[in-house]
Amino acid sequence: MPSRLLIHALLLLFTATLVLACAGEPTPAPNTQRVDDSLGGKSDSPSFSATEKSRVLELVNQTTLDELDNVVGLDRRAAENIIAHRAGADGLLGTSDDLWFTSWDELDAIAYVGPAALTKLVSYVSAKAPVDLEQPCLIISEYIEGQGNNNKALELYNCGERPLLLHGFGVCVLRSATDLCSDSQALGGGMLQPGAVLTLCRTRGGTFQDPFVPLRDRCQVEMKSVLNVNGDDRLVILFDRNGDGAFDLAHDQVVDMLGRFGWYPSTFPFADVALRRCNLTPFLGDRYFSLEEHYTVHPRHDFTDYGVPPTPGCPE
Repeated sequence: MPSRLLIHALLLLFTATLVLACAGEPTPAPNTQRVDDSLGGKSDSPSFSATEKSRVLELVNQTTLDELDNVVGLDRRAAENIIAHRAGADGLLGTSDDLWFTSWDELDAIAYVGPAALTKLVSYVSAKAPVDLEQPCLIISEYIEGQGNNNKALELYNCGERPLLLHGFGVCVLRSATDLCSDSQALGGGMLQPGAVLTLCRTRGGTFQDPFVPLRDRCQVEMKSVLNVNGDDRLVILFDRNGDGAFDLAHDQVVDMLGRFGWYPSTFPFADVALRRCNLTPFLGDRYFSLEEHYTVHPRHDFTDYGVPPTPGCPE
């Protein structure tokens, strides 16, 4: 039989092992998740629609720590890391080194932002009406309707103070005497910085001088059907409010308009002309439209300012 001394020694060794094992396990911090929710990364993220992602990115680019922590209900560490990323190197919001979230992957890469946090963010923005988020400022800053089939172009300007996610925005054309979208096309993805422009055209192809070289070379997005315009067609910039991937004036948000609703011009005010925006306030097409109140008029093949941000101030 083992001696009492040996038994006593074994008991002491067993007790010491238990104490060391317990001491090695850290005590979780209060009011935080036990596990880093970002572990596993993108592959573990739930599947969300492009519109949901766009609204979340819009939120995190304008929200506060208090809203993320106490209203959305994120882990405190996730909320702090989102704000810290946005603040940039100097740690201060609203300065020149702020880092805006420009993609879903960028947000997903933040520590403690993973499936649980992303689901909470999507649920939060889905419960809010789009108007509860900052109203986007995207206007038609130039319109060109020249000779031939393809010298037709549009320029859009981010008149807001924050980068604008282009997903969910599109162009709708109203032809003849209708207030329905005859054709529409999404702008696609990407980010438009404050004060920057996006250039659209009917095509970069065509034949000699149709389109002219400056228009073709500066065009970023082709819209072959939408920009097949005549001088009496009205153009509307829309945001896909219900996220169905289509553009419908009955359900989507009007952001800016050339012309107005309920008005079919008896002449061709938008034919053989280049129009440059001088009033940078969005026009929603819900009142009388005066061309001179919003645009200056130029020769149809004057591409000087196409691709150049507009200058505010209309002639009196």
